Amino acid sequence: MIKNKKSLHILMFLLGSIYLSMITACGGSSSSDSSNSAEDDLVDEGSINDEFNAPFNFESTTSNTWNLHRFDGTSRTDSIDASQTKPGWLVMLPTIPPPGTNLGWFGDTYSAYLYQEVSGNFVVATKLRVVSRNNINVQPPSTDFNAGGLVIRDSAGTHNGNENWVMYNIGAQTSGTPSNYSREIKKTVNSASNMFLTDQDDIEEHLLVCRVDENFYFYYWDDVINNWREETFYNNADLNGSLISTRIANNTSITPEIANILPSDGNTSPISFRFDAANNFFMPNTLQVGLIAHNWSNTGDTRAEFDYVRFATNIPATKNDCLTEFAGLGSQ
Repeated sequence: MIKNKKSLHILMFLLGSIYLSMITACGGSSSSDSSNSAEDDLVDEGSINDEFNAPFNFESTTSNTWNLHRFDGTSRTDSIDASQTKPGWLVMLPTIPPPGTNLGWFGDTYSAYLYQEVSGNFVVATKLRVVSRNNINVQPPSTDFNAGGLVIRDSAGTHNGNENWVMYNIGAQTSGTPSNYSREIKKTVNSASNMFLTDQDDIEEHLLVCRVDENFYFYYWDDVINNWREETFYNNADLNGSLISTRIANNTSITPEIANILPSDGNTSPISFRFDAANNFFMPNTLQVGLIAHNWSNTGDTRAEFDYVRFATNIPATKNDCLTEFAGLGSQ
């Protein structure tokens, strides 16, 4: 029995601190399963790493780390969980829309989105697989934009002509192209979207996005060179011994930094977006940063799997800082 009141108060404080740390771990809340563990690592204001090792259902349980985008009251997912459907991975099954309708990230349209709010410059990396929910060893259908990846968004948007975001994903994109499976980069300004598609060899990839002020840089892991490669607009250019081209579509007026200076035949140029006065828009300091998956039409059967989300602890001041902390990540 503790007779000293001061000792009792200290003990109660320590017990309370332990309890609070338990319920705020990973995606957990006070109503979550006690099997959740403190896997997360706070690296910057609002940015928390997640290895998705602790079982958690984001659809049925409120998370203290992640938010589901429920603009219309629904999550637009059939299911989304960590380490339940697949141990050590977050698995997202986006809703398949009814015939004649669309659910995907384009203009004002959107689909499943699990995000954190992050302030200032940042580097975020993820390892993902985008496959068919009916056969996880093959890609999704070859048409209608069945994809999964990252979206970085201004939370002020209301899906009514005021959406501003960038997206980086992999998946089955369009028919009638050399390869239906592609990486997609998309910039959306005031709900006008423009996208760039480049052939993707595998259903599994590492993606990285780096924000430096108003600039956004995109990188993927190239297994041939065993290193990060910045996303590039290829105009019938050589990539690891193969001739490759990037497809561009939609609204080129919102990507003047690329569309106005396309490389000549056989050459390349980086794909990086700047939200600046030239577009009459500045991205705010705090943005939503998160994971998406979508089925554009009722023929989709996307299953997006994410092994982790990691933020760099060192905040990038210039583009040269984007890869410093995650060098070698794709070979681990």
